[in-house]
Amino acid sequence: MAYRALYRTYRPKTFKEVVGQKPIVTTLQNALKDGKIAHAYLFCGPRGTGKTTMARLFAKALNCSKGIGEECNQCENCMDILEGKHPDVYEIDAASNSGVDNVRKLIEQVSFAPILGRYKVYIIDEVHSMTGAAFNALLKTLEEPPANVVFILATTEPDEVLPTILSRVQRFDFSKVSEQDLIMNMEKILEKEGVSYEEEALQIIARLAQGGVRDSLSLLDQAISYGGDKVTAEDVDTLFGLMKISDELELVKAIHLNDVKGAMAILKDKYAKGADVLKLHDDLTNIYKDLLVFGTTRDQSLLTYLKPDEALKTLVTPSEIRRNLSVLIKARRDYKTALNAFDQFELTLLSLTIKEQFEENEPERIEKAPEIKTIPLSEIKTPAPSVPVQTPSTVVVEEKKAEEVSKPTTITTSSLDRFDQLPESGEGLTITKDQIINIMVQGNKSIKQDILKDWETKLKSVPNSDSLSYLASQLMRCTPCIAAPGVLVVKSFFKGVVGTINLYSNVEKTKQLTKKLFNMELRVVGIENGPYIDFVNAFMNLSQADDLPSPTPIDLPDGSKKDVAPAGPTNAEKFMDSLGLNPSGNKQ
Repeated sequence: MAYRALYRTYRPKTFKEVVGQKPIVTTLQNALKDGKIAHAYLFCGPRGTGKTTMARLFAKALNCSKGIGEECNQCENCMDILEGKHPDVYEIDAASNSGVDNVRKLIEQVSFAPILGRYKVYIIDEVHSMTGAAFNALLKTLEEPPANVVFILATTEPDEVLPTILSRVQRFDFSKVSEQDLIMNMEKILEKEGVSYEEEALQIIARLAQGGVRDSLSLLDQAISYGGDKVTAEDVDTLFGLMKISDELELVKAIHLNDVKGAMAILKDKYAKGADVLKLHDDLTNIYKDLLVFGTTRDQSLLTYLKPDEALKTLVTPSEIRRNLSVLIKARRDYKTALNAFDQFELTLLSLTIKEQFEENEPERIEKAPEIKTIPLSEIKTPAPSVPVQTPSTVVVEEKKAEEVSKPTTITTSSLDRFDQLPESGEGLTITKDQIINIMVQGNKSIKQDILKDWETKLKSVPNSDSLSYLASQLMRCTPCIAAPGVLVVKSFFKGVVGTINLYSNVEKTKQLTKKLFNMELRVVGIENGPYIDFVNAFMNLSQADDLPSPTPIDLPDGSKKDVAPAGPTNAEKFMDSLGLNPSGNKQ
């Protein structure tokens, strides 16, 4: 049987199973009980909050064989509606059926009596996508439909629906579901699936879902595919490129202290481990927004991202919060045109961290700047050596010893980390999607964790005198992400580093280095962060579709002769052959 996504498998079958939306559920149940059934409804609200699900439940309650308001899920009407094949319940996607001709066909069907049920129910999803002509064609029917017809319109954009339509329907506004309700729903589903979990992992997923039940289950589905028999916070962070709130608050602290070096170090470390800078940018916006609201109102219920204790521990002045929010909001628009999202975020972080210094000090310098007078070249006299040259009082010149000035600047390894480099020359491996997925299928998480635990410490232990020290310094800019039989895949946001690691000339060297440090002879393969995330998504899609390939022996090219295809004839040889000449120039 084909795999069904969690949000489809656990879609509510009764009003009691609906997550959140209690006021709407109560109103609809009372209407069914009292027989006060309107001819048209509008369900509007954010995506994934249950609009279409509620419409199907209402259609089922209208047509259940046991009576109006019942939901037995056993009779023919209930079963057909559950399976989406009831002849009296029509689901129409207005996004792909938005024209006036589609509406005219619908109007023609409305006049016919129901086939099996009591009511014909038309569920029109994304109704805001309909054209103006289609809306106008629907107006008369929507206002005075036959007694046994009910329209249920669903939309995420109620403001785009014509006012003449809005005035003819009962409107229900669906709200975002609380994080607590999302967590409780996920806990029930994980218990039924037999999957263990960490409470913190579900809290992270609920926060990412932003009030959408469907989104929370889609994210949970991915986390289960990644973690297997247990959903952990660490796996969720890795899978979705997240930073912990405690780390984000450390970044806020560094910004508050104008600690450029510290802020950049946090950013670089988390980005190297797969953090999504766009998500981090939005998280910082949410943090500052929460701090501003909480600092003004002291109302814990208004916090949407931070917990009360996290907000209380973060001491930032209101003026700084407003300034940083302004910087973040303006910078968010620039990602669409930026060539590199990481570089754009670095510039944003610099603006957040050092802007205060510029604002406070720069005006003072301009006001006190000495007047500059233009002096003809002929009037300039060179002072005698014994007379010291005087500088203006506003300019401070730091004296340096001659040997310090002449001493060449030393570039350390840490300073090189800020820049990418060109890879060494030579042939190298270019990993393919099929190769990386074959490695992922055979990945061993425990081995990867063992290597990751001592990764930096052991690489630093390689002495400079060792011939493998240069390769060790390159690997320090990488993070292990997959460990499989005989292979270790590492990711890095440095393209040059990846190219150097993948050189065929370094294959044996990486094997020697891993044997020496981790007692495992491994072929190290480098991959950039961006392509790695694409490969992970491809792996997840195959896993959810139960279409992962069977593992095959991992055999990667190493530049040996067996990897080189026999050379074909050159262009000159092809030309001579077309003339009927052999390579010596004689006729064949």
